[in-house]
Amino acid sequence: SIQKIPLPGKEYLNCSDDKLRFHVKSLFQGELGMPLEIYEIKRITVAGKVCIFIDLSHDPAKNRINNYIFPFEDYSIAIGVVSIPSDFDRLKKEFEAVLKTLKFDK
Repeated sequence: SIQKIPLPGKEYLNCSDDKLRFHVKSLFQGELGMPLEIYEIKRITVAGKVCIFIDLSHDPAKNRINNYIFPFEDYSIAIGVVSIPSDFDRLKKEFEAVLKTLKFDK
């Protein structure tokens, strides 16, 4: 999925890893309304733009989510994939292939 989110991503790019983890957990746990487990959070570059990569799962089914949050001035764009655990590895590979085609005009 692709969605615009009211997250000032540039602030998160510049904060400490601990603070970033706290904000991500607050954002997703509040949005999903259920406990979650964060496997990895890192700052990476995709299509020439720095973003925040998040790998997590949430209860009750432990569905996996990979999200790439691309910051802009006063909002962010989240591009992600959500999968049941048994399909995750296959869908992750397909999703990463799609990300390689991503281009930003700004």
